[in-house]
Amino acid sequence: MRKNKITVIGGAGHIGLPLSIVFANKGFDVAVLDKNKSAMEIAKKGIMPFREKDGVKWCFTLDAGANVHFLYPQADQAAAKAFIEEELAQYCENGAFIHDDVGMGAERL
Repeated sequence: MRKNKITVIGGAGHIGLPLSIVFANKGFDVAVLDKNKSAMEIAKKGIMPFREKDGVKWCFTLDAGANVHFLYPQADQAAAKAFIEEELAQYCENGAFIHDDVGMGAERL
């Protein structure tokens, strides 16, 4: 039986990659194209932008060019930082990344 072929443009992002996997699971021969080389390399390594590992729920996107936007609950901070340093930092420009936290809003000075 011949497989139907499909190409997912922007297929390494937080929407395109899961969509590509759904098509592949439905029997399609899927080609993934994305201009973001870092996103493609991460996808080739099997690192998913939505991740549940060891009971933690994280998500990240590489859609913003050289930036990795990675969201995780405060309770998972230690494990998330280890994941960033071990898995994602190599895809950041010069291996640099910034940790940021959600605040409580503006404060009067």
